[in-house]
Amino acid sequence: MGLSGLILRKYEKLEVETTKKTLLNILDLCGCKYTSEFHTYSIRNRLYNYYFISVSPQIHNKNFVMYLYGDVVPEYNRNNFEFIESDLVKVVSIEDIYGCEEILLKILHEYFKFYPDDFFYNELEWYYDKNIISKIIASSDQKNWCYIKPYK
Repeated sequence: MGLSGLILRKYEKLEVETTKKTLLNILDLCGCKYTSEFHTYSIRNRLYNYYFISVSPQIHNKNFVMYLYGDVVPEYNRNNFEFIESDLVKVVSIEDIYGCEEILLKILHEYFKFYPDDFFYNELEWYYDKNIISKIIASSDQKNWCYIKPYK
């Protein structure tokens, strides 16, 4: 299984339907095929919503999955990323990006045009903001971008 990551946003700016429309438009712009399904789950007798998005870049046969969260379980998600910035929550979870690194970079580059204050955080515990992604886009090594520490 490949590298996974999260898109983080300030809690008060969580707008799932707007984010979903924007994200699907970005996937169209990047030439990706996708399916999107609405789901709910229950924790402690409360229902939470999310979208499951299966993404298939047309470049090759590899795909990856995104989960777009509509609700936050406060005791599980808030303040887990204080070392980056306060009150960040996960808005998108991205699984197994191995083989899709370049298309994910393009998706993030477009995404940060709409949400410049968000962060991408990967399981190597590295985080990327709009400026870091823009520098990577301008560089010559875009294929391995998420395996190289973005800061010192």
